[in-house]
Amino acid sequence: RGGAVVSTLDGLAWTPLCCAVSPGETQLAVGASDNKIYFYTIAEDGTLAEDGEYSGHRGAVQCVAFSPDGSQTASGDSNRDVQVVDAASKESVVRGQWCFHTSTINSVAWSPDGTRVASGSVDENIFVWTVATPRRRANFPFAHTDGVNAVVWASDDTIISAGNDG
Repeated sequence: RGGAVVSTLDGLAWTPLCCAVSPGETQLAVGASDNKIYFYTIAEDGTLAEDGEYSGHRGAVQCVAFSPDGSQTASGDSNRDVQVVDAASKESVVRGQWCFHTSTINSVAWSPDGTRVASGSVDENIFVWTVATPRRRANFPFAHTDGVNAVVWASDDTIISAGNDG
């Protein structure tokens, strides 16, 4: 905070690959090489306390993002699956239904209204998923030559993405 390191995670038996802080800055989610998401509570002074884990992924967790209200995380893995997890219970909300990418997922982002998740992948596709109706999706194929590196919502109906287009 304020440019100073206030906490570190040392001596881990897994490799952290990505992380996200909840909107209220009270929780940290860390995606890991061992296919898990590790949750930590962030104290007022910035110190971290373990707060559970989610082990539903079948590939290394490459990206994670908190919903706008901080109640859920969306995550993408190297096994091409996007999942939604309840941040309090650490239970899956959506699992095994958003597997339409054909390669590693590089980025996930929540819509500002918290109803949809966008995902971008090495496979050059962007998908938009609806949490309330998990089978509903929109696909934007070949969004970026050589893969989608990042997706972010500019508004509830506009997505910005970055890729390896040169």
